[in-house]
Amino acid sequence: FTKFNVSNGTGSSIVVDSIILHRMGAGASTDFSNVYLYEGNSRLTTGRSVNSSSNDVTFNSLALSLSAGQTRTLWVAATMSSTAGAGNVNAFQVTSVMSGTSNASGLPVSGNNMTMASATVGSVTIAKSGSLTNPKVGQMNVKLAEFQLSAGAAEDLDIKRITLFQSGNVSRANLTN
Repeated sequence: FTKFNVSNGTGSSIVVDSIILHRMGAGASTDFSNVYLYEGNSRLTTGRSVNSSSNDVTFNSLALSLSAGQTRTLWVAATMSSTAGAGNVNAFQVTSVMSGTSNASGLPVSGNNMTMASATVGSVTIAKSGSLTNPKVGQMNVKLAEFQLSAGAAEDLDIKRITLFQSGNVSRANLTN
């Protein structure tokens, strides 16, 4: 939803304790399930809700350290509610960046308006299939999983990669292909 820089213009380190965003636009606070704060590919926070009376999202206890002269680029992402209205327009504005009792200068910073749309998209269903043996330790060439992928009716799918996760106490070195 928006991307912004947090800069430390002082001669010593600071810690950003909280950031407050304000939802703007003709949309509704209920258009959002959760709002998140990221730096690069790292999510810094758990999901926060938009306050229905103030339209604010508050990220407290950030403990975001900035050394003297350092700038960090943060961005806001959101999970939309399944009831978000098509045509609703929302944006976020950074209204507060607090370090101790000091609020950052240069605020507010506003992101672009985003218009909600309604679309039917592709889906995939994963179903168990076949029957599996009960492999024994040391046994070779055994089937450990079998499943079927089915595309939904909305559009064709092009599966590029499937990742299987092994759980339990078998060493990865003992599994191949």
